[in-house]
Amino acid sequence: MTSRRVGAPWAFLAGPMLRLVPAAAILGTLVACITPAARAPGAGPSRPCFEATYAGRFDDGGGPVRFVARVRRCDAAVVVEARGRVAGPSFVAAARAGRARLLLARQRLVVDGPDTPRFWLRHTGVPLSGHWLIEGAPAGRRRFGSWTVKVARVREPGAPPRIIEAVSPDGRSLRLERRRVTRATCGVPWPAIPAGFRHEEEP
Repeated sequence: MTSRRVGAPWAFLAGPMLRLVPAAAILGTLVACITPAARAPGAGPSRPCFEATYAGRFDDGGGPVRFVARVRRCDAAVVVEARGRVAGPSFVAAARAGRARLLLARQRLVVDGPDTPRFWLRHTGVPLSGHWLIEGAPAGRRRFGSWTVKVARVREPGAPPRIIEAVSPDGRSLRLERRRVTRATCGVPWPAIPAGFRHEEEP
């Protein structure tokens, strides 16, 4: 366990002291698509790429913070951008091939590690996983340590989860509710490490 306060990246999504992830870190990820996603020859049929917008609510026990999260998935990669009610993105995450990259603006830190709920919990305060958004989180209830995670059923096969809720006995909670989903036509570039950010890598 690191000394960083669990949940800080989400709780810092709002307020006058908001630090933003530099635009260079997400340039070309959640902006308008310019070129179609490239696919290796013989890779087989691809699933539709999508971009979804979620209304988010995070409570670390000190009162709720509301934010908007945008998710783009294309083939076997996903990128998530979260921002408060004003200003630009303050948290960016990406996942592919079982690995995740988290850009934590408050700590000016980029962490690479395994795309598992445990890794996300350690650095964001909630047990999520890019894999869920890539493969489509199965509906139902599951436990990760003391957290209970509930995923609502979706009507459209292969669509991103409609609602994700994560609750901890100590009062922390996260709710993501899908507001809009559209088809995307470009891939998901891996976010760059912004200038001035530390970079850590976990096995």
